[in-house]
Parts: sequence; structure tokens; C-alpha cells
Amino acid sequence: ITTAQVTNEINKLTELTSAKSDDSAVSAVKVEALAAGLDLIIAAVSINVNQTAEEKTEVTQKVTEAISGAITSISTSTKTTSTPTSKKATAAASAKLLNVIDRLASSVEVKPNEPLVIATPVLAINVRCPGRESSGFQLNVTDDGQKLRTKVTGTLSPAPFAGQVAQFFLPKEATDKEVNDTDSACPGPVVQFTVQKTASLFVEDPDMVGNASRRIATSVVTTKIRGVDSFVFNETPASMEFNLNEESFADKIALYNVTCVYWNVSRRVWSSDGCKVVNATPGRVDTVRCQCDHLTSFAILVVPMDEVAASDEASLISDIGCFLSVASLILTILSILMVKKQRELGHQRLVILQCCVMIAFFSLFLSVIDIEEPGCTVVAMVMHFLLMAEFLCTLAQAVFLAQRLIVVFDNEGATFAKKLSVVVIFILPLLVVLIAAATTQAEGYAPVAKVGERHW
Repeated sequence: ITTAQVTNEINKLTELTSAKSDDSAVSAVKVEALAAGLDLIIAAVSINVNQTAEEKTEVTQKVTEAISGAITSISTSTKTTSTPTSKKATAAASAKLLNVIDRLASSVEVKPNEPLVIATPVLAINVRCPGRESSGFQLNVTDDGQKLRTKVTGTLSPAPFAGQVAQFFLPKEATDKEVNDTDSACPGPVVQFTVQKTASLFVEDPDMVGNASRRIATSVVTTKIRGVDSFVFNETPASMEFNLNEESFADKIALYNVTCVYWNVSRRVWSSDGCKVVNATPGRVDTVRCQCDHLTSFAILVVPMDEVAASDEASLISDIGCFLSVASLILTILSILMVKKQRELGHQRLVILQCCVMIAFFSLFLSVIDIEEPGCTVVAMVMHFLLMAEFLCTLAQAVFLAQRLIVVFDNEGATFAKKLSVVVIFILPLLVVLIAAATTQAEGYAPVAKVGERHW
């Protein structure tokens, strides 16, 4: 395979998502085809020993330009995508293109003081071998109106610089990481930065997003240590600063709820776990500074304040309703226990049991408002268990009353039915929760990134 052949194939693939190739929006099928084609090219080039390092760099540049063009087309396309089905298809296709970008950056071989730096209008790649003697370094991202460019410096710049898009400071802890990559020409870990001007490829799963007005207001910076699946900082967190990419946000930033988020790959949503907004840069309304305890793709999420306020009001109404429910359930239990005739009715024990289950559910719902993983997943599992137990309590009461109506004098049968129902009420929900947690590795109970709502 020659560089000319690769270039020819890339040009053919680029036509798939070219604005000229279709009057309508770019389809998910075309994006998937582009991703598959580019993936094959990356694999072919990475094992081609006949190509020089310069030729491989040239191919990497052309692949990056092809992806850059696709991002621009998808950005226009997603604005016209409205149906949940089309959004799901676009999300799946975009995820494949994100994987291609990651594999492209991972396929590049770099040596100390010989980084790979690629700039295109909407996508920039910076792969380098910092060496273990590095004390941490800063990536500056700028936009000169033609291309998105990256440059590594010492520390976070206290003052804005011309065309600033984002800054990302990687602590020394990351460059000290031991990696098992004996084939690498780099004596230490290889650091990969990819920057996307927009979040067009980060299409959230519509089933996971509760707030349609939430959107990313900055570029997306992805940082990865090659050979490390997930990196978590134990000492100094990673620091970053983003410039809002729309003047409307900068002028009216007080009207938005600003959150530092990362891209949850498995759930295809933006999440804020492990990240926090430190502060806006003094004297500036167009930047937001964050800290995160791990490495992945980062950006700034904004939601109109009026929607957040509406969500807070709905949450308050929900809390009041829960308190009233708990009070009513307690009164129900007391009324049964205080009236002898009520206590003697067999099914009332099931009523008391049902009330206790619901009191436990509402109390748990009210008591754990702000909780992080893995506590959030455990709470979701317990709530699932309690709700199923409550439904089975209702079923047990119905069966008991039906049995008493049909077989009036079968007291032994009624007693056995009550004992059996108590076992079923707790054992069956427990089995369902355990099976669900085991088959999904607890992902089914993981928090959903819905702004202004509790995880469960």
C-alpha cells in the first residue's frame, strides 16, 4: 500500500459525508461507513513497514482532515435531527467515529522531543512523550480562525491569550505512571490530547437525557495515557480552563447553570462525577475553570437557570408529598394497632407490612439527596427492591381476600397463603435485583445524567 493509494481511498471516503454529496442531512449509515473505512486505513498504515515516518504522519494528517470534515457535516446534520430513532442512530454512528479518533492517536509512534502535532479547522491532535522527568505540563488550545492549534507550555496561564479556546494542565502524577508498552520508543508513558471544536460527535442517548435544553458550550478536550484504560489522580487533580464558544453564553453567563462534565462512554451521556467547577477566571465572564480526578473527555455543560429553578420547585413538591405520605402511612399503622377489630383481620398484617415497606422507601428517597458512587448504585438497587416488594404486598392482599371470599371457612389455607406471601414478597424482589445487577454488572443501576433530577 502506498501513500498515494491511501490518499485516494481517504478522498473517496470523505465524499460520503461531504455536504455536496447529499442535499439532506448526513445519515448515520454514511458516518458508520466513513468510520469503518478510516479504521481499516489506520490499521493498514500502522503495520506497513515500507512507509517512512514522514509518510505515516502525512496519512495521519489526511485522516484527521477527513474526520474534521465529517464533524463539520455532522454538526450541521444534528441540528435538523429531531426524532428519537434518528438521534439514537446518530449517537451510535458518532461513537464509532470517536473510536476511530482514539485509534488514530494511539497508532502514532512518538519519541522524546518529537511529538505529533496536527491542526485542522475543528479537530486537533497532540501526541507526545514527555519523559518521567517532566513536572507536569500545560496544553494550550487556540483557534486562529482557520485551524484549531495546540501548544504545550509550563503551567496554566493566569491571563487570556489570543484566540484562547482551552487550557489543560496535566500533573506529574500522570507522567510517572508505569505502563506496559515495550514496543514504544518512548521511555515513559505517551500522552494523547485530542481537541474538538464542537461536541458534534458526543451525541447523548435520548433515553438518558431528561433536559432537552442542556448543551455543551465549549470545545471538548480528551486526554489519555496510552496503555492505561482509566487513570484516576490520587494527589493533584487535573486542572482545565474552557472558553465559552458562543458570545451569547459569555454575555449572559449568570442566566445559566454551569457544570464541568466528562463523557461517559458506556452510557453515552455527559456526567459530572469526579469533576467540579473551581471558579470563573477573575474579571472574565467567558471562561470557566474546573478540576477533575480522572482523565477522559471534558467540556462545560450549560442549562438555563429558569429550567433548573423549575426542577428545584418540582423537587420541593416531591419532598413535601413524600413527607405527607410517610405521615399518612404511620397514621394507618397506628389506626390498625389501636382498633382491636382491625388487628384481628388477617389481611391487615399485610397492610402493616406494606406500610413499613413504603415508609422505608420514602425515607430513603428523602435522606440521600447528594451521594456519589458506589453509594448511588446501592441506593438504586435498594429502592428497586422496596418498590417490587410493595407491589407484591398489594398482590398478596388481593390473593388473600379472593381466597377468603371463595373459600370462606378454610382458615388453614388462608394462614398458609399469608406465610407463603411473606416469603415471596421479599425473596422474589431480591432475586430480581441480584440477577439484574449481575447481568449488567450493576450498570443498569448506575446514575443517569439528568440535570436537576436525583439519580434514581
